[in-house]
Amino acid sequence: MEGILHVELSVKEDSDKDNQLLFTGNTNLPNRMKFILSITGEDGLSAQKEVEVNNGKLESELISNNGAGLVPGKYNLQITSPAGIIQPISVQKKIGKQGENLEGEFVWSQETLGKMIGYTYSFSTSDAQTASIESEKVWEEINGYLATGQYTLITEFIDKIQTPDQDLQMMYHFSKYHIHGQAGDDRKALESINSIPKNYKGRNEDLINSTNI
Repeated sequence: MEGILHVELSVKEDSDKDNQLLFTGNTNLPNRMKFILSITGEDGLSAQKEVEVNNGKLESELISNNGAGLVPGKYNLQITSPAGIIQPISVQKKIGKQGENLEGEFVWSQETLGKMIGYTYSFSTSDAQTASIESEKVWEEINGYLATGQYTLITEFIDKIQTPDQDLQMMYHFSKYHIHGQAGDDRKALESINSIPKNYKGRNEDLINSTNI
């Protein structure tokens, strides 16, 4: 019997020159585990794509709005896993026929189907040049706090951002790890750092991975 699996899952979006979206993710879930990506947006977009885990990675097909690029605005991505009983047998051996081996913040339970994964991620699309300038201003502020170890100011700053991207979310967990650690709350510190995928790739990855266990 397989042991308990503490679910790690992170996803980020990218866009091509036509503003069509591609989602990529990292996870410790088993190969061939299936997921459904559901994207909704202010412009009436509603799309679904099926993906499966391949060597710890998730990657969607390009997502458009009826063949056109997405207009600037706010969007929500929801990733859900079908019930364990309809996952491939190799996946069931890892997670259990009813997902009973799954644990973590992204795991939810249904009375008859068992445990499944539910992950929600909000993001915004905008003109690429404007977004780049705004992003650099945000990170200039955060890196200033980071240089002086003002982790509480970092979390307060990120809390004010309506749709923080994946890098900001990881910096938030990293800062919470230090805040809880300084307060002597080892349990919460561990929960915070475990929210960051192993071998995270993104802004300040060397710094963040140096504390990830």
